Amino acid sequence: MLDKCILAFKDEENRARFKQAFKDFARSMDIVMPDPIANPYRDDLKTLGKIYRAVRNHYRDDNLNIKGVGDKVKRLIDKHIKTSDIKRLNESVSILDEKEFNQVLDETKDEETKASEMEHAIKKEASVKMEENPVFYQSLRERLEDIIEKRKQGRLNFTEQIKEMGEIIDDMRNVRTRAEKLGFNKNEYALYELLINEIEKGPAGRFAEDPATYTAGDSEYIQVNEKIKKLSQKIMAQIQEYTEIDLWKKKSEILQRMRKTVKVNLLSYEEYKSRLEELTTKIMKLAKNIFLVL
Repeated sequence: MLDKCILAFKDEENRARFKQAFKDFARSMDIVMPDPIANPYRDDLKTLGKIYRAVRNHYRDDNLNIKGVGDKVKRLIDKHIKTSDIKRLNESVSILDEKEFNQVLDETKDEETKASEMEHAIKKEASVKMEENPVFYQSLRERLEDIIEKRKQGRLNFTEQIKEMGEIIDDMRNVRTRAEKLGFNKNEYALYELLINEIEKGPAGRFAEDPATYTAGDSEYIQVNEKIKKLSQKIMAQIQEYTEIDLWKKKSEILQRMRKTVKVNLLSYEEYKSRLEELTTKIMKLAKNIFLVL
């Protein structure tokens, strides 16, 4: 029953209407409780409260809050949810927490609802992590969109969709391990993905003299371009040194020096010269997202 209720609110507009209707009902109940006149509607409030919480957590929809609802209603709903012992009613579970997330999936018996849970969990994680490694997480989002489109076209059933999304989740969970296998820390890996992506989309193409390249976001083909690996590690090490300086006293000057350092490194590579300013800005933005002090 809960699975079907969740699927009824796939559309964001439906969720917005549900939010308004539920809050109106909840506020009215908070006014009249504990008067016995409210008793016939208590079970309805508990059931709707459970559905409301399940929908919010499933779609990771922060707009579905209960701000403005009185404490009496909140206590009634919280007590009902605690007695139900359903994990997905508490909080949205991150896909990085493998044990907890698998328990949520085990609670979800309907395959369409399970596929939807995985879809929105992936979208949420990609959104949270996007700025730390934009190329990698954008590639995962594109893979997800492709899977969803195939399902809409009837080229995948829900079982197949779940399997393919499970592979995306594995990639998300193993990104640090992947980086370490290639000889990077996570910051170097994010920069490497960015630099490789620029080569692949640029007019010059790959480095002809070094064909052993690693395609950004590709989970099956794990080889590394040693030249770009060294460049990534060098730039990131230099940026790291700048962040250890007291930026608050000479922030503008330090950022200028950092930008110049990035440019000097990129100028050694013909493939980057035509997009030097744009790429330097991307690298500076990535550094800001990683180190949070720039």
